[in-house]
Amino acid sequence: MSSDVVEKKYKSISIPEELFSEIQRYIDENKQLGYSSVAEFIKEACRVKLAYFKNSEPFVRADKLLEEKPKQSNEELRKAIAALDTAEDKIMQLIQAKAKAGEVCEVEDDIRLLLRKAKQALRGEN
Repeated sequence: MSSDVVEKKYKSISIPEELFSEIQRYIDENKQLGYSSVAEFIKEACRVKLAYFKNSEPFVRADKLLEEKPKQSNEELRKAIAALDTAEDKIMQLIQAKAKAGEVCEVEDDIRLLLRKAKQALRGEN
């Protein structure tokens, strides 16, 4: 075996048969998305979810600031908004990378709306 070959180790997981069937049906009905197996779909879904969680930390901080808003200074609120802007940039970069790779990102509008609402809430807008 060549030293350039990297051996990947895998773990098995179990999912309910109903969920497996639903994913398989979705893959079969949406071949344009390019998924060839349920495992491939689930791996991508996990990567997307992890990226979401890694980039959601500013949202958690913003929520805490909203709860304590009367106690917080304007500077702290500006920092929270800047953190949301940074998260938005990272998320949009991920979406654009997927688009360049020909992958569909169905959550882009939801993410933009969530970011806008979070910023409005921090600014005290309705």
